[in-house]
Amino acid sequence: MKINSTEIKNLEPIKTIAISHTGDYSGIGNVFEKLAAWAGANNLWEASPKMAGVYHDDPMNTPVEKLRSEACLEDLSGIEPEDGMKRYTILVANIS
Repeated sequence: MKINSTEIKNLEPIKTIAISHTGDYSGIGNVFEKLAAWAGANNLWEASPKMAGVYHDDPMNTPVEKLRSEACLEDLSGIEPEDGMKRYTILVANIS
């Protein structure tokens, strides 16, 4: 039997502007659309920010109405989030 080694690397945190979503994970698309429209209105796409979804709960063990997620846009501009948005930092680990 071959035993593989595992290496965990902590990568730089990703600072984002996020909008929270509670409920069925399939509903987060509307939240991403709102975030993307806001980014367009504030001319943030020129910097080519990345977008990411963060899903906090296991849908097999959490009632649908209590599922928590975040729609995130990489904060490359330092712009202030509007009402209903927040600064959110994604901590990343690379496991290989």
